[in-house]
Amino acid sequence: MNFYETIQNGINYIETNLEKEITLEKVAAESYMSLPSLYRLFYAHTGFTVKEYIRNRRLSKAALELVNHNESILQIAVKYGFKSHEAFTRAFKKKFGLNPGEIRSHSVHCFFERINLMDQHFEILEQDLANKYPKIKVIKQLAPLKVVSFCYFGKHPEDHAWQRLNRWLTDKHLKSEMSRYRFFGFNNPSPTEPGQTEYGYEVWVTFEEGMEDIDPDMEIKTFDGGLYAIRHIGGDPETEMFPAWQELREWLVDSPYLLGDHQWLEEHLDFDEKMDLPAGFDLYMPIKRK
Repeated sequence: MNFYETIQNGINYIETNLEKEITLEKVAAESYMSLPSLYRLFYAHTGFTVKEYIRNRRLSKAALELVNHNESILQIAVKYGFKSHEAFTRAFKKKFGLNPGEIRSHSVHCFFERINLMDQHFEILEQDLANKYPKIKVIKQLAPLKVVSFCYFGKHPEDHAWQRLNRWLTDKHLKSEMSRYRFFGFNNPSPTEPGQTEYGYEVWVTFEEGMEDIDPDMEIKTFDGGLYAIRHIGGDPETEMFPAWQELREWLVDSPYLLGDHQWLEEHLDFDEKMDLPAGFDLYMPIKRK
C-alpha cells in the first residue's frame, strides 16, 4: 500500500469507531506507520490533525442526530465522547457558530464530510488493469514541492547522500521535527551501463521554515510536481526495488498513459533518527495521458 492508502485505512478505522474510544496509537497501527509519521502524513494530506478530524466528524454526526433523532442533547454528547453538556456546547459553538439547542430547534444541517483520499488523489483505472496490477495506483497530481537538495556522485551514493543530509539536519537542530518532513531520492546521473558502481544520487527533504541556512554544497529547489503512477514496497529494497520498477514499466505498456518527462522519484517513508533505513518506499514513475 502507498501512504495514501495507509492513511485512508486509518480514516476508515476512525469512521467505524466514532461512537467508541479512539486512541492515536490504534489509528497509527491501522495505518501501518509510526505515531510521528501518522502526525505528519495525516496533517499533510488532510489539512487536519488526527484529533481535529475525529472531533469534527463526531460533531458532524452529532449535529445530524440532533436534527433527526429524539435523544437528549446530553445523551448524544456522551455517545460521541463528550463528558459534559457544557463541553459539547463549547465544541459546537466553536465549530459551527451555534449551540446544540439552536441546531435542534432550527433544524440546521451542519456537515464536516468524511475524507476519502483515494477519491481525491487517485484516478480510477480500468478494472482489468487494476486487477492485473493491484499494487499500482495513479495519483491525479503530486503537488509542487519546495525542497532542500543534496547530490553525491561516487560509489554507494545513496548512503553518502542520506548521511550528508542527516548531518545537516542534525547540525541545524532540525531532527526534532523530522516527522513533519517528506524525503525523496533519485539517481542523478543514473548509471549508463550494467554493473557501473559510480553514479549520482540526489536527495530531497521538503522545505520548512528554519531551513534557509543551507550549506554551500546544497540547494533550495522548487519542483512542479506532476502526474505519477505509484508502486509501494515495504521490504528489503535490495530485493524488491528492481522488480517493482520493472512492474511499473510493464504496467505502462498496458495502461492508457505514456512515460512523462518530469522526475522519477523514490519517497523514503518513516525514517528513523539515523536515517539509515526507511520502513518503506513509494516509487513514483512520471506519466502523461496519451
